[in-house]
Amino acid sequence: MTSRPEPLSTAPHTSPEATGVAAPRRAAREIPWPLWGVLPAAALLPLGMAAGWPAALGLAAALSLPLLLLLRGWRAAAGGEARFRAMADTVPALVWMTDPEGRLIFANRRYEEMFGRPVAAMLGHGWRDIVLPEDVEAAVAAFRAAAARRRPFRHELRVRDAAGAVRWLRCEADPWHGPGGEFAGYVGCNVDITEARAAEAALRASEARQRALFESAPFAVIVIDPATHRILEVNDRACLDYGYTREEFTRLSIADIDALGDSAAIRSRGRAHAVGPDAQEFEARHRLKSGALRDVLVRVQGVRIGGQDVTYGAHFDITDRKAAEAALRASETRLRLAIEAAEFGTWEYDVRRDLGRRAGRLADALPALPPEGFGLAAWLAPIHPEDRPRAEAALREVLEGRSPRFEAEFRLPAPDGGWRWVASRGAVVERDEATGAPLLVAGVARDVTARREAEERQALLTRELDHRARNALAVVQAALRLTPREDPEAFARTVEGRVAALARAHTLLARGNWRGVELRALVEGALTPFLSPQGGPRAVLEGPALLLSPGAAQALSMAFHELATNAAKHGALSSHSGQVAICWEVLPGQEGEEVLSLAWAETGGPPVAAPPRRRGFGSSVLQATVGRQLGGSIALRWRPEGLLWQAMVPMRRIRGAVEEEPALSAPAGEVPPRQSVTQA
Repeated sequence: MTSRPEPLSTAPHTSPEATGVAAPRRAAREIPWPLWGVLPAAALLPLGMAAGWPAALGLAAALSLPLLLLLRGWRAAAGGEARFRAMADTVPALVWMTDPEGRLIFANRRYEEMFGRPVAAMLGHGWRDIVLPEDVEAAVAAFRAAAARRRPFRHELRVRDAAGAVRWLRCEADPWHGPGGEFAGYVGCNVDITEARAAEAALRASEARQRALFESAPFAVIVIDPATHRILEVNDRACLDYGYTREEFTRLSIADIDALGDSAAIRSRGRAHAVGPDAQEFEARHRLKSGALRDVLVRVQGVRIGGQDVTYGAHFDITDRKAAEAALRASETRLRLAIEAAEFGTWEYDVRRDLGRRAGRLADALPALPPEGFGLAAWLAPIHPEDRPRAEAALREVLEGRSPRFEAEFRLPAPDGGWRWVASRGAVVERDEATGAPLLVAGVARDVTARREAEERQALLTRELDHRARNALAVVQAALRLTPREDPEAFARTVEGRVAALARAHTLLARGNWRGVELRALVEGALTPFLSPQGGPRAVLEGPALLLSPGAAQALSMAFHELATNAAKHGALSSHSGQVAICWEVLPGQEGEEVLSLAWAETGGPPVAAPPRRRGFGSSVLQATVGRQLGGSIALRWRPEGLLWQAMVPMRRIRGAVEEEPALSAPAGEVPPRQSVTQA
């Protein structure tokens, strides 16, 4: 436009639609056409002013370009400086004008309100006093550069307001021209952008923090498009863990690194492990660039960023943890199998809480306590009263820190009503860091009943062997002392035979671990030296199976040896056609006590005319073994066809009697006769 615009009308402008009254005919001509596009925006300014000064400045900042156009229009249309100044003072922004040299020639009253000083003081170059010194030079340089090219001026700087606070202003101005089109200076407005700058700075700081957290996360972060599973972004740790560069990652989808290899399967797994709204947590196997597979724990969260839905995934490498867990499970399995194979039970005791727990086969076999939840007193209660003080004392030594280990053997009640021996071993496995006091004691226990019984049997056998050895020596001594010495050869044979009989009894007892000897085996052993497999005298044995105690076996072995020796010398075993019948049976005795009935019957030997006239050593042996040692009674009958020897022995002596007195020892004061066998 080269001509001066017509002035604005002072009358308010209303439309016919709003009032229903026809407007003056010149109303449309009173507003120059360049202002039609900016007046609607300027009409919003009073709304901002009504909301308060900061809101008005904020609205002015949003409308700074339309406001500049409006100011230029006003300046051109007002037709006078006073008119323009009055209009500018109504604008809720800092409005100003310069001359061609850049000196401030006008500032509206908003300057006084904001900076607390007269406008006149800011004219010319006085405006520099409200600008922070470090920003003045840059502002002047920017203005001169724009003015030199007659270009719009845009610059941001800091000022200090009336309260002394620093504020950021955005300065925007356009050149304006005089009536003849000559450059007349700049008309502009400044808007307060302090809050906007602060918000932008806060946003940048937040973005920087988020980026720093994203990049410095000690786990791989992979951001994907939930619709396509395409990888959008990764952090440095992901590149380090997987071996891909960022560019390589962005050419992949999550299915390219997940061992499932299929997006549908990956989605299904995620839905099955939802842990919250748009959140999932699951374990997966991911393939690295090298082709190696690693176990990862994945935690994903759906978020919306910049109008786009993305899935943020944190990936923790748990390969080593999984391997350690597998090794631990294998170790625990091996330990459990070893404990089960050894038939051990395990136990532990929490000292602070006074709570015990036990498990394993022993806990099942001896259910005197529940598997867990019992205290020390309850643990000690089932122990046999004789063993309890010793077990408790050993445990107290550990609990009070006087001993590092617990060892004890004690008896516990068995389900069948008996007692079972248990060996328990334990140690402190956890201590208080400050005091060193035991906090947790753990150990194992094993049923050692069989071992204890074996030890008791061994001790019994040792005592029995000692007794039998002493008894055997006493028998040998007696045999040597009582055997007639007139005939050296006969003496030697007799002693040898009796010692051999004793040795045979010991051999049979050793075969049975000194638990006893079958009567039939004992008789057969006693007769074997006197019988010939090529023919000759024979023996017949008849009777039930009967186990003799070690003491009874030794006594009867000597008795049968004497009977066989006598039969070989004088009776049935001295004849080719002779026969000996040995019979036994268990009969009821007096007062309900059972007795063993033994019979030795000879036939087919030399005829017996009469009983012997003298009592020999053999009779003494029979009386000492069967009569005195076993508490039995003996009867001898000298029949014409041969000797009949009978004995009745209490079964309690047969089953368990162990006489300390040697079988061949004579009663005190009696000198055993040295005669041949005669009738007793």
